[in-house]
Amino acid sequence: MEKEITLSVATLLSIIFVLIAMRSFMSILPRMAASLFRNKPALEMEYNRKEQYARNRVALAFVLPLITLMWYRGLYRPDFYEYLSPAVQLVVGVAVFFAYIVFRLILEKLLPRKRISETDYEAGCNFSATVFVFYTILILAVSGLLSICNCGENVAKLVLISLTAIVYIFFLVRKMQIFASSCEFFRAFLYLCGLEVLPTASLIASALLL
Repeated sequence: MEKEITLSVATLLSIIFVLIAMRSFMSILPRMAASLFRNKPALEMEYNRKEQYARNRVALAFVLPLITLMWYRGLYRPDFYEYLSPAVQLVVGVAVFFAYIVFRLILEKLLPRKRISETDYEAGCNFSATVFVFYTILILAVSGLLSICNCGENVAKLVLISLTAIVYIFFLVRKMQIFASSCEFFRAFLYLCGLEVLPTASLIASALLL
């Protein structure tokens, strides 16, 4: 019963947040969609503070919907969750997500970037917000279809984890392409490793070891 109440409240709040950000989302959608496959729109967004603000606002609005799905489907479920109430589990999930984001931001600020264009570097780093928005929409849609098809919990979890892996690989490839537009391929690869390996490994470790 408590899980259903928590899910209902989280879903209602998620809808409210998304509706509040909907105008910003529609205004930035063409640019964000284009930047998924082309470097130029991603770079142009870094020169437009209004578009950056709109993208970040939309990404922030999609945090609760994604974390709610992850919690409900058990995609992120450390062992210590067994001792927490559903509402606290959800709050912890949100806290872990923001800790992950802060960790990434710290690495982005600390990593030396003398041999790469500042704009390309910022575009590559901020590209994660664009992918995050479309990933959230995609995984919510797929999760809904799995529910309609009455797929089992294990099958649904496998499909959603596989989808997450595919999107993450796509994100890594595109991020490296953006970096490589102003530096050699190997250096772009090193930037990618420095910014992605440690945060992602830490997130996975927290799910498996805690």
